[in-house]
Amino acid sequence: MRPRSLLVRYAAGLAFAYVLSAAEVVAIVISVSRETVIEAQSVLSGQNLIATVAIVIVGTATVWASGVALVARALDRAGHARETVPPQQRKAPNITRRQSAILLTPWGVAAVVMIPLNIGGGIRVVILIVSAILFGATATVCTGFLFTQRPLRALMVAATVDFEHAERAPGVRARLILMWTMCSALPGAGIVVLVMLRANGWIIQANAPIETPVLVLALVAVVLGLRAMILVSSSISDPVHDIVDAMAEVERGHLGKNDRCV
Repeated sequence: MRPRSLLVRYAAGLAFAYVLSAAEVVAIVISVSRETVIEAQSVLSGQNLIATVAIVIVGTATVWASGVALVARALDRAGHARETVPPQQRKAPNITRRQSAILLTPWGVAAVVMIPLNIGGGIRVVILIVSAILFGATATVCTGFLFTQRPLRALMVAATVDFEHAERAPGVRARLILMWTMCSALPGAGIVVLVMLRANGWIIQANAPIETPVLVLALVAVVLGLRAMILVSSSISDPVHDIVDAMAEVERGHLGKNDRCV
């Protein structure tokens, strides 16, 4: 994968993961705020709408720019290290940790803006906002790793291929855990929490309808599950196809094709 293509695909994957998770959170909050959570109608105010739109726009641009900077910096440092540092002393950049930080930053900003903006609405409103932000942050990190798995693997290969301790992209087990967390654990936990809160009359009234938020969470699980299954299956099958193709090239006597990493 060429550096320019790698940069664009990686940044686009991060930005799309953030936008998709933000859309899910907005849909869930709207469905919960209308008739379910006591005093939560104040969340649907005009100032919150303006703040949400601004946060999503700025967050998307920040995630995109940070993804571009991460790729450029990792490749530049790798090239510099190959020229000036002996192989046994080279340290691989922690790309996965930096990616998580990039994806969590917009949600940290959302917490800083939205919590003070709604503190006057009461503890129930604050709990709803905090829960939504935690849900969105977790979903964004998991979705980000799934959406960027191919360019992330290519980036790690390009940046650490000849390093003594090369960094590796999340393996098959980690990808399956991410998919389960995003498509089953988070929506399932949300449904369980809604049912328990209504059953005990905490935050949610005992006679409040929860069908709409439960439906939204179920649709999130279904839509993301299909997308995640396609991504994970391709991430497993693509390297196998690369190996098969490489073995076929070796059988034909073409021993120089050793750079097929994606």
